[in-house]
Amino acid sequence: MNELIQYPGLLDDDFDEEPCASIEDERFDQVYPSKVQELSWRHWTPVAVAVEAAKLLVTRPRTRVLDVGCGPGKFCLVAAELKDARFTGIEQRSDLVAIARQAALKHRLTNIEIIHGNVTDFAFAAYDAFYLFNPFEENMFKRKKIDSSVPLSKALFKK
Repeated sequence: MNELIQYPGLLDDDFDEEPCASIEDERFDQVYPSKVQELSWRHWTPVAVAVEAAKLLVTRPRTRVLDVGCGPGKFCLVAAELKDARFTGIEQRSDLVAIARQAALKHRLTNIEIIHGNVTDFAFAAYDAFYLFNPFEENMFKRKKIDSSVPLSKALFKK
């Protein structure tokens, strides 16, 4: 049985109830403009998840980690602060790329790179580990979108 069926609210198109954000996430998200902060609970990695993922993905110094659909770079920013590794995020929204790059510069993180592009046109061979947090949700569900700057379609998954 599909486990999601047990939680029908997760699949409900009208599901808009914001879960309780942690104090840690609210504080971290202040690095972002208010529009990005408002979307954080649904689209960006929670700080606690980023910390644990960084521990699991970075198995040796200078591990190369790719964050697919990095948004404003929340995972990369948290992980780059914690680990001796190289974090690369790829994001197709230019405004989110600029926000992530600005946050990395502001916090003097030199082990992070944010690339503007589409993952379907990207080479994965240069990376040791991969991180994805919800990068395809907008394509699969009719929930609130981040914005309308990116064409969304289930056909993207048939390439």
